[in-house]
Amino acid sequence: MKTLYVKMDVLTPVHIGTGEDADPFLYVIHPVSQPDNAGLHYVDLVQWIQDSENPKRLADIFENNRFSFVRKYIHEHLDTKIYSVGSAHVTNSMIVREYENKLDSEDARNQLLISPGLKNSLTGNLLIPGSSVKGAIRTAVIDFLDLKYDFGLRKHSKDNRSYYSELERLLGPIRENSFKALKVWDFEAVPEDARIVSAEEKRRKDDRPGTPKSHCEVTRSVIMDQNPYSLCSRIGIGNPQQPEDGILKVSQGRIHEKFDLANLARICREFYQSRYRKERDKFYKQPHFDNTAKALAAIEKDILTQDDNCFVLRIGHYSHVECVTVTNNQPQTRTGKQGTPIPHGTTRTLANGIYPFGWVKLSLIAEDEYKAFSDTRIQRTETVLKNHEKRRFSIQKDREKEKVREEKAARKEQERIKAEAKRQAELAKMSPEERDIATVSDHSTSENKVMEIYRRIDNFPDDMKRKLAQALKDLWEEKGKWNVKKKKKQWVKVQKIKAILGDMHSTELEVA
Repeated sequence: MKTLYVKMDVLTPVHIGTGEDADPFLYVIHPVSQPDNAGLHYVDLVQWIQDSENPKRLADIFENNRFSFVRKYIHEHLDTKIYSVGSAHVTNSMIVREYENKLDSEDARNQLLISPGLKNSLTGNLLIPGSSVKGAIRTAVIDFLDLKYDFGLRKHSKDNRSYYSELERLLGPIRENSFKALKVWDFEAVPEDARIVSAEEKRRKDDRPGTPKSHCEVTRSVIMDQNPYSLCSRIGIGNPQQPEDGILKVSQGRIHEKFDLANLARICREFYQSRYRKERDKFYKQPHFDNTAKALAAIEKDILTQDDNCFVLRIGHYSHVECVTVTNNQPQTRTGKQGTPIPHGTTRTLANGIYPFGWVKLSLIAEDEYKAFSDTRIQRTETVLKNHEKRRFSIQKDREKEKVREEKAARKEQERIKAEAKRQAELAKMSPEERDIATVSDHSTSENKVMEIYRRIDNFPDDMKRKLAQALKDLWEEKGKWNVKKKKKQWVKVQKIKAILGDMHSTELEVA
């Protein structure tokens, strides 16, 4: 195949789901009041349990408590700086409030389900798969061929087998399908590109709420973010026998068409731009869509581009029926009360109630530019992963140090308790005078207690009096209260102790 390089400007949020919703046992949301840790974090619950100091206690909490208690316990105790396996910026404060309000709810319907985006399993980065891009191109080409050769796909729309049989006549059997000549590689985002938005359905005719939908994870986009990072990838086109011709051939029956990349880009622009105009005129000119109209005004020039090197596509969830079906296969709805088909396409699902989903623009770029994009993405991804590991290692190391400190403090406390018990046992065997002397000898004794014992010194027997006086001298020397000036009250007490010990001149004896 002839390989070309393309960048993707994500004009409006794109959601490529995994087919499964995440409940609050798989993620934690922190508000913006925690700037270093704000947003939604997908968590490794198993690793958190395994690393716990007491996994059995956690197991008991999970087994013996209510659903809401366990969910709230995870929210309050799991450290997302260690056990986050991916994060996304929550763009709507309503989602945070809803999450916090539902933490205490016992109703399983109030779990606040989030639809995660498809990711690279190694890096955790959001992916827009090449198959989604190729499918959008294929839809536009099928529409072009059906209109030009009048295959009448509408006639077969109610019978899947008949419909796919007609598609085989159009493009060839699955093993030899013409679109084997087109290959699109995946577009991978950088780590900080993930966003969480609410998916809100709005009616065309009035502003009544539509059908509730799960909030979803989307790529960063031009319409919602300043200076979003473009995604990049490769497109291969051509016959393996003639790899440099860069041609996709459709040669089935009476159809003989050749498409180079410029032809494919033009067909896609015509198909999707016509859908955009119809959607804009049908919905976004209604008064209750004013915010959407204002937001789209900033990117409409990109959607309606006439640049020959650009594709305009709509991909992913909430792209709406008009953009995922060909003109002659619009939905065949059931018949209403008036005997006519019920209208289709009467609602739009918008991110945060404002932004349409799925609009992207692909532009051809040089190989050097592609490599620069790729190198930047790889570098950013490696930096995020290294920083995460570094932070996780640092926190775990701090925890280990804290654990050592706590164990050391616990041992010291045990030793203190043991020593105190021994001391109390020894004191119990002493006479009252011996206990007082031992109390003064313990230099941690409060000053009030020392003075209380000092005032009883005259009641001590002579041998004990001298021992107490020596204990007081030793204490006051250590605390700088022995050599004091004559004017201080402490000086009088010192003179009395000196007299008892007999280590002063008679001229100094001035005891009150």
